[in-house]
Amino acid sequence: MAKLTERPYVEWLEDFLQKLDSLDPPQILIAFKKQDGEYMTGYYNCNAFDKAHFAAEISADAMLGLALANADLIKQRAEEMEAENDG
Repeated sequence: MAKLTERPYVEWLEDFLQKLDSLDPPQILIAFKKQDGEYMTGYYNCNAFDKAHFAAEISADAMLGLALANADLIKQRAEEMEAENDG
């Protein structure tokens, strides 16, 4: 088993933990995908509302990423729909 210091994400994790420490958050969510494809989450001091809010933030972030990745296609389809409605 590899040491934590040998993991490819150790620098990112260290930077993130420093940010976390400086912000002193009252609730924390950790989520990750395991090698077998299963997803895991861990929560610190979170109630059901906090978990739902975290889920909404992650969903919004994912939707924005999808929209930005497909912006040209979305624009093209919107223009086609507008032309269809005008014609």
